[in-house]
Amino acid sequence: VLLDASSLRQWRETRDSDSYPTLLSHYNLHEFQARVRDLPTARFQTSEAEEGGRLVHVWDWVPRDRSRRFGDLATVMWH
Repeated sequence: VLLDASSLRQWRETRDSDSYPTLLSHYNLHEFQARVRDLPTARFQTSEAEEGGRLVHVWDWVPRDRSRRFGDLATVMWH
């Protein structure tokens, strides 16, 4: 992974939680440019062990203009 530290942009969003409606939440977001070799070109998923089962994250490439509001914080990759 090659990171461009000079491209770092940070901001804060305050909104209702997508997971817990009516819970006002603060999100400290960070964005930067990076080059990563051998990424899939289509939607893919990863999973991790969690108490009682597995947590699955679905990753997708979205146009930059659709990613301004991070409804699902896993969906933040751009093509």
